[in-house]
Amino acid sequence: MRLKLNCRFSLFLFLGVVSLFCISPGTAFSAEPQPGDVINGSNIQQYMDYFPKFMEKFFTDGWEICDPVTVHVKGHTDNLPAASFLRATKKNAGKTKLNPDGSLSGYLTGTPFPDPKEPNKALKLAWNCYYRWRGDDFAYHLGFWSLSQRKGGRSTNSRTKIDYVYFTHRTARDPKPNLPNPRKLHFAMLFESTTPQGRGMVNLTWRYEDALKQDDMWVYIPTLRRTMRMVSSERGNPIRGSALTWDDVYGFDGKILMFTYEMVGEQTMLGLFNMQSRAVGKYEGGIKQPLIAGPDDPFELRDVYIINAKSVDPRYPEEKKVLFLPKDHFYPIYTAVYDKQGQLWKGLNNGFFRQQTQQGEDGCVLGYSGMADFKTGFWTQNHLAEELLVNYGVDHSFFDPSMLNKEIMVDVISELGL
Repeated sequence: MRLKLNCRFSLFLFLGVVSLFCISPGTAFSAEPQPGDVINGSNIQQYMDYFPKFMEKFFTDGWEICDPVTVHVKGHTDNLPAASFLRATKKNAGKTKLNPDGSLSGYLTGTPFPDPKEPNKALKLAWNCYYRWRGDDFAYHLGFWSLSQRKGGRSTNSRTKIDYVYFTHRTARDPKPNLPNPRKLHFAMLFESTTPQGRGMVNLTWRYEDALKQDDMWVYIPTLRRTMRMVSSERGNPIRGSALTWDDVYGFDGKILMFTYEMVGEQTMLGLFNMQSRAVGKYEGGIKQPLIAGPDDPFELRDVYIINAKSVDPRYPEEKKVLFLPKDHFYPIYTAVYDKQGQLWKGLNNGFFRQQTQQGEDGCVLGYSGMADFKTGFWTQNHLAEELLVNYGVDHSFFDPSMLNKEIMVDVISELGL
């Protein structure tokens, strides 16, 4: 009897070991991505540990809003913030403290918490994201080439020009660390549409250093030749009929103390960290569907922090945003948005490339941003149109509501030699 039992046990053990090697592709163990790997719908289950969950259907069926996605994997290539920002981070390490209300004291320049630890680790990561390097000023002066479509509708192509200037915590261009700043702003942004139906419409945003003060926002409407104040507290509302909100811009652009934060964990993930392509030429004349990445834009592995961000406003339309923040620059590589019922609503993904500043430094900048609304089938993508100017020295006096008319904006661009 003992011999029979041992033989039966040995048979079961043998069959169990064999089954590990005969497991079906749909239930395969996760494979660590290697340079040269090609990931598509046929093998995505092996790699899902390296993507947020919402990316799975992009590979299998394109969420029925685009063709299934294929990405190529390459080895790690550094794409860090500019050297002056990294020096500032090192110099000021340990000086930034969290106040009881969650605001900061002692912050000067660089990453506030280069090695974030508990307590309040998730909040520290949110501040790192907020003060990530983007230059002392920057301009997408040829614009983002944008492609949008609602499910079942036609695709539309457009360009949007964006100018930013940072008034505080500057690291490269004089005056630094702060510009003359009687309004106590952190940054100002100009957002100019070149879409035919909205051509000449310009948004201006003032973001204050005061972490609890709401933004001021204005819009110039060329058909009325008037500048009107916007309701800046409604940052969860869609921008110009899209599914993208002001808080969704760049993956997350909310006021830090308007949200609470929860640490989810840390993970190694694949992302678009070193893009090579540009939109001009490739997208001129229009493309018909989203293109997350091509063979010239391979994905790389990075260690990523994952945190939940929840609005303190009970009227806010979302339950939470899940932010995926790479440890090398804290710029969201992915953002997953959930509705009030806890269902996945939107997925955002960013792509980065290496850009030289006017001072000859190199730094990691945003070159692509895509968003899909899985409820409505609306998607939009923004691709850098060839060139980005960083630390180019725009006159910050132009970022004023009194300047918001098309003629003045044309003069601004001409004066800058753009």
